[in-house]
Amino acid sequence: MKIGELLTEDRVHVPMTAGNVARAVALLRGRSREGAPEGEVQGPLDAGAEEALDRLNRGRGGRLRIASRQAIVVIVEGAEQDRVKIGISPEPLPGFPPPTRSGDGLRMGREIPWREAPGAPSRGPRIVVLIERSGDSRIRDDGVGRLIALLATPEVESRLLGATRPEDVPAISALTDLTLSGSLRVSDALVPTSYRVFPETPVDEVLDLMARKGVPAVAVVGESLQVVGILTAGDGLRLFLARGNKPDVLTREVMTRAVLCVTEDQELADAARTMVTRNLRQLPVTRDGEMVGFLTRESVLRTLYGSGLRPRGSGGG
Repeated sequence: MKIGELLTEDRVHVPMTAGNVARAVALLRGRSREGAPEGEVQGPLDAGAEEALDRLNRGRGGRLRIASRQAIVVIVEGAEQDRVKIGISPEPLPGFPPPTRSGDGLRMGREIPWREAPGAPSRGPRIVVLIERSGDSRIRDDGVGRLIALLATPEVESRLLGATRPEDVPAISALTDLTLSGSLRVSDALVPTSYRVFPETPVDEVLDLMARKGVPAVAVVGESLQVVGILTAGDGLRLFLARGNKPDVLTREVMTRAVLCVTEDQELADAARTMVTRNLRQLPVTRDGEMVGFLTRESVLRTLYGSGLRPRGSGGG
C-alpha cells in the first residue's frame, strides 16, 4: 500500500490556516473549521482540540512523532478506514505539547526542536501529516518510520513547503511512491485461540468440546501456557478406532507432541510455505512462548487473496 493510494487531493490542505498545532490536527481529522483565528473558538469540536492533542501526546488512541523542525506526523488509531492527510501552513504552528513520559518514547526520543521563549517569535512545524489507521490496518510501524525519515530529507521537505495548491503534493513522487505496508505477517491471518487444555485433561472432555464447538484442533499447554502438544480431530478419530472401550484416557496420551509453532511476527509467506510442504492444516502461533492462536489454511487464503497484498514471490511455481 503506497501513500499515493491513500492521499487524494481532497485530503491535502494547502495552504492550511489553523493557528496552532491542536487546531491543525483537528482540522485534518475533520473536527475543526479552517481559518479560525488564534484564541477564537468556532464550536464544541474546536473547544476539544487541545484535549484531543494531549491524549495523542500521551499515547491514548494514537501518538505524535517529530520528523524534522518543519514536519510532524500524527498517528490516530481506530479509524473507520486507512487514510493519509497532509496540511501545510504558511507560518510555523505554535502550541506543540510538552513532552510526557510516554510521549518521549512515542516521539522516538527526539528533543522538541522548537523553543518558545516569552516574547520570542512563534516557532513550530509547518507540515502536519495525519495517518488514520483502522482496526485491521495495513499501515505498519516500519512504514511510518520510512515516512518520518523521508519527511526529514531536504528535497521532500522543500517541495512540501513550496506547495501552493493541493495538487502540488500528490505530484511529489518520492512521497506518493512510499510504501506504508510491509510484508504480511502471521498476525495478519491469526485465528485467536478460544480454548486451551492441559495434558491431564480427560481426552473425552476435550473431544466433546471440539465436537460441540466445531473446533478442528486444540492446543495443549503447560503451566506457563507454553505449547507442549496439539490435539486434532484426526487424533480423536485414531483414538476412537484404536482404543475400543478403554476409559479414562488423558490428553497427554493422545496428543501430538512434536509440534511446530510459528511466531506472530514471522512472514506469512514463509509460514504458508511450511504448511504446504509439511501438509499441515493448522499451525499454532505463539507470542513470547505463549500460545495465542492458530494459523489455518482458510485464514491464510482469506488474508492473501482478500487483502490485495499478495507477498512478493508468492506467484507461480
